[in-house]
Amino acid sequence: MSAPVSRGLVYRNHLGEELAIGGPGTVHYGETDLFDAAAYEYETAGARVASRSLAASERELPLVLAGSSPAGRDRARRVLSADAHAGELGTLSYGDWSVPAVVTAQALSAWWFDGGVEADALTVLLPRPLWCREVAHEFPLLPAAAAVPGSDYPKPHPYGYGRGGASHSVSVDTLGPAEWLWRVWGPAADPYLIEDGNRHQVMVTVPAGSRLELDTRERTIALIDGLGRRTNVLGSRVRGAAGSGTYAFKRLPRGTVGLSTPGSFAYDVVVYDEREAPTWT
Repeated sequence: MSAPVSRGLVYRNHLGEELAIGGPGTVHYGETDLFDAAAYEYETAGARVASRSLAASERELPLVLAGSSPAGRDRARRVLSADAHAGELGTLSYGDWSVPAVVTAQALSAWWFDGGVEADALTVLLPRPLWCREVAHEFPLLPAAAAVPGSDYPKPHPYGYGRGGASHSVSVDTLGPAEWLWRVWGPAADPYLIEDGNRHQVMVTVPAGSRLELDTRERTIALIDGLGRRTNVLGSRVRGAAGSGTYAFKRLPRGTVGLSTPGSFAYDVVVYDEREAPTWT
């Protein structure tokens, strides 16, 4: 499956270096299977699917470096090879969609010296071949005077406030239950969020200038200070198994989801819209 020529790819390695592929630059790509839907492996029990898994997948990405300088060609090779050498993952982006990736092989397939043109064949490993678009919902902290019955927040947000808490909603337009990230902005003490009858709570103090991030996809909970330093606070979560009503890593259901918090901190909900291939729109 080839991609629309109006969209380009960007490869970003673990060092933060980026290479634009496609578009107006000197690096272009040909027909690729990067956008082919991933194949699931299923186990069945009687007439139902008992489990499914998604294996890592290798994809092919042909590149043409046209009119590039020797320094430009060297930089492209360095950006693309850094992750394999370090044993780290990079990221491939395509519009709003991205997928973790690492270039495992670069083969020089053709070279025209006079025109400064080089053709390469890349092998790209997708450890988890699901493209993701992050949909962020921001809920700022209201002034104390606004968080009373009958008050309206003077912004176009779906807020409804009552005594002792705040209620919001998000629309989850995904193919199934969605992984998501809950980000709490300090100051906050023992923050909690209730959605779909489930209480997510972490018994920590989040200082001003810091943030707390609970990521259901990565199964991580971290306290991050103003300098970006992370502290693992996974053990401070209110524990509970799936279905208990206090499962920290419960996914969000599809549709409109109501959210409740104490109303004493600002927070974000980032929904991970994951699909086997990017959408065309």
